[in-house]
Amino acid sequence: MRKNILIKVIRYAVVGTVTLAIYLTVGALLQIVGVTLICLAPIAFGVAVAVNYLLQRAWVFSDHRPIGASLPKYTLMVAVGFAVNSYALITLSPRMHLLWAQLLSATLVVLCNALFSFLWTFRTSGIGNLRP
Repeated sequence: MRKNILIKVIRYAVVGTVTLAIYLTVGALLQIVGVTLICLAPIAFGVAVAVNYLLQRAWVFSDHRPIGASLPKYTLMVAVGFAVNSYALITLSPRMHLLWAQLLSATLVVLCNALFSFLWTFRTSGIGNLRP
């Protein structure tokens, strides 16, 4: 069982890394073709979130239920993550350098999203989708 959990955690981290790479690449490509920051940021974010959902659903959690079972939960998780990130930045940035505030808020969001993903969003049985 521990091996299965470790595999899922490693896959979760790989998907997160791929998602970040997609977000940065899409943003850079849009910037090259002249798209403004105010337009490219939500496009890059949307593409990254969509790819993240599909990879998590298929590869990390092997969730074969209808999309309607996890997509609404995933969407809410992303919205809560956005709110947590915003609140953390607003709270932390006056107290420290913005980069440190961003790193701390991003870490908080990643941990919250991992918890939500394993125990709620993609949960299929037991204490979460920690089984094969």
